[in-house]
Amino acid sequence: SQLESELKTRGVPVKPDSDAIFRVKVEQASLHWGSFAIRCIVYVRVERKDGTWSKSYEGNNASPATLYRAVDGAVYKAVVAILQDKDFKNAILR
Repeated sequence: SQLESELKTRGVPVKPDSDAIFRVKVEQASLHWGSFAIRCIVYVRVERKDGTWSKSYEGNNASPATLYRAVDGAVYKAVVAILQDKDFKNAILR
């Protein structure tokens, strides 16, 4: 939902009847407790439903505040990586 929201914010039409349907899946998530912060690392796979393209992205974030901020920041960073990726942009336009 965060990726969908960011796409809409950037003016990308998000329609359920589109030819370019993408699946977004969290493949792996891990938490690491350190002395001063909690780190969350997430791996997100984005793939076209028709199977012609897929790619994994990493989100990595540490927060001294809370577990929730570490997780939210990691997901946010993965979404940023997806939106900045030229391969993803090209996959949308296919």
